[in-house]
Amino acid sequence: MAQQVDMNEEFANCYKSLRQYATAEKYYLEMIRLFKITAFNKNFYSTHDQMLIDYTYYYQTLSEFYILTKQFKKAGLYLEKS
Repeated sequence: MAQQVDMNEEFANCYKSLRQYATAEKYYLEMIRLFKITAFNKNFYSTHDQMLIDYTYYYQTLSEFYILTKQFKKAGLYLEKS
């Protein structure tokens, strides 16, 4: 499951680089959806610190995407969580 989170992020990054923002957004949202399943689940993390780092990282990644694409309201939702 954790690898699927990272895989979706990498696909999103590729589409972002190609400026195919709609497709990139789909992959970023799937990244967050899958992360929510693993977040703060001790079966996926060996330390609480690593859970916090990933939580901040994934939400910040999505908020930065929304800032790049000038979707500031959406960015704010994820910035508040990161």
